[in-house]
Formats: sequence, structure tokens, C-alpha cells
Amino acid sequence: MKKQQQIINTETGEVLSSKAIEGNSNFVQLYRSGITPLINIAEKNPQAVRLFLFFIKEMNGKNALIASVRVLAEVLNVSEKSIKNWVKFLKENNFIDIAKSGTSNVYFINSTIAWTSTAAGKKYSNFSAQVLISESEQVNLKSTFNKKIDIVK
Repeated sequence: MKKQQQIINTETGEVLSSKAIEGNSNFVQLYRSGITPLINIAEKNPQAVRLFLFFIKEMNGKNALIASVRVLAEVLNVSEKSIKNWVKFLKENNFIDIAKSGTSNVYFINSTIAWTSTAAGKKYSNFSAQVLISESEQVNLKSTFNKKIDIVK
């Protein structure tokens, strides 16, 4: 459902201008109740907070992101072991939850800390995800697309 923004003359009721506006597609909110725990874990493990903020930046409108440990390590320029340690720390401290999708993880960001959609949508936070893959994970795909295609008539 598109939202409309209107400027109305309050004396006459005349609509002076009207335009469609998008939702908060580039908006993330932090809940005040989640900020103190975020500060606390930043003192214990600042690199895990770096990963958590990356998750928030990349998550979709339902607080989810699918990515392999490999791609996270490449993007953040760290070892896969570091990513695994930070993910474990974030999970143990209830900042994220994780499900498996093949060789990738589905990371669900705790919606009581950060959210990027309407409050009514929170109950559906686990149903879709932003998928993040790296070029290095697509070796087979690149070679497939570089092959000559014979058109069958």
C-alpha cells in the first residue's frame, strides 16, 4: 500500500500538493532498551559489534540476512574463525539467532534491539531474508555465463 503525503490549506481544505511516498526502505530503528546491552557487549567484544552492525546494515525488511561465513570474512577482511567466534558471541548474548540454508547461515537480528519495518511485521521476521554472496563463491556460475550459447532452432 502506497502512502500519500498531502499539503492541505487548513482554512479551505484544498489539497495544495500531493505525492506518493515510500515507506522506511532505508531506515533502521534501535530500541532504547537494546542500546544498553549493545554498549555492554561493545566493551567485551567490539569486533562482534562490528559484525552485528554489518548485519543490521545488510538485513532486509524482516530483519534477516543469508550469508556464508566465507563471504562475511571476505567483506569484513577477517578470518573465517573470527566470524565464527563473533557469531557465537552474538548468539550467546541473544543479539542474533541462526538457521541453516545449505552451506550458508540465515542470521535473524533480534527485533527487540533493531527493526527496519512496521511493528506489525515483527511476527514475520523469520520468513524472508536478504541474501549476500561473494564473487569468489560463484566460480561455477561465472564459468557457466562465460560459455558460448548455441541457439537451437
